[in-house]
Amino acid sequence: MDELGIPEESTTHPAVVAAGACALIVLILVFAGRRVAATLAPAWEWWQSRTERRFQRQVRIEAAARILNDERVAMLLERVDGLSAEIKAQREELLAQRDEERARADHLEQELVIVRSRLDDALNEIRGLKRASEEVQ
Repeated sequence: MDELGIPEESTTHPAVVAAGACALIVLILVFAGRRVAATLAPAWEWWQSRTERRFQRQVRIEAAARILNDERVAMLLERVDGLSAEIKAQREELLAQRDEERARADHLEQELVIVRSRLDDALNEIRGLKRASEEVQ
């Protein structure tokens, strides 16, 4: 390098070496950049579309959750309707039993009134006979 008039220390200085390396990298990127860009383009597009894919996945999950929730709600409504029908049937059955028991209780009460009146009549007759027997004696 001395023939060109450039001192050797200037070509081996770290700043000069770093600048040369950067220039070499820039030249490689300029000339090979199209090939590298064509090679990296699909990967770059995939990387850029990941948020869109994440959003689409979230939308699919939410749609599936809504469908599942709707199915659960429908199933629970069917259960509630079935339970409601069972409760109504049991209520009707209990009301019928209550009416039967009331009728039976009324009938027994009437019989009790009749028995009491007969008992009172019998007691009165016994008292009358007792008085009559005491008077005779």
